[in-house]
Amino acid sequence: MKGPVILVTGFGAFPGARQNPTALLMHQLAAVERRLARLGVKLERRVLPVVYDEIGPKLKGLIADVAPDAILHFGLAGRRRAISIETRAVNYMGVLHPDAAGRRVKNRSVLPEEPFARPARIPARQLDAVLRRAGVRSGLSNDAGDYVCNQTFYLSLAMAEGTNRRAGFIHVPKMPPLVLARTATLLIMALLPALRQPLKTSCAGG
Repeated sequence: MKGPVILVTGFGAFPGARQNPTALLMHQLAAVERRLARLGVKLERRVLPVVYDEIGPKLKGLIADVAPDAILHFGLAGRRRAISIETRAVNYMGVLHPDAAGRRVKNRSVLPEEPFARPARIPARQLDAVLRRAGVRSGLSNDAGDYVCNQTFYLSLAMAEGTNRRAGFIHVPKMPPLVLARTATLLIMALLPALRQPLKTSCAGG
């Protein structure tokens, strides 16, 4: 029987972050990939471009190629002081922030005519509890911003509509690489039990 597939993603550089720690994280998770393989779980690691026009096609291609049972995005939020487990994405983008290609969005909606907000498809409260028990500063957030992170999250949730695919987003502050890798490992391992259960209408609360 085929085991579950988890797609984890980080992001490349963008204005204000010439070196994105979530890109490095994808390389650091190689050890976790081997560990999960022994459990029958396949971990796929990818770095996404911080480019508005490229995110949608990139996600569609990844989902088609990888066929993930869960997607867990990691994005940098340099001004935050704790891990933020996002509980929703909103159908809104800011027009002031240029992407890595130097371009700004022209449309404030991620997907026109779609709902204003979509709930996360991961057990956010449970993941937060796991981090807190491990001594990691973390909390729930209902504000994924108005940049490529929120856009990516909203698109992932929209693409998961009508499926049992989990999709979540973790914003990380600036932190030592080894601590970030340990934290990401805790989150990935804590997500495994949820993959064995039917997806509720909204699992962000627990």
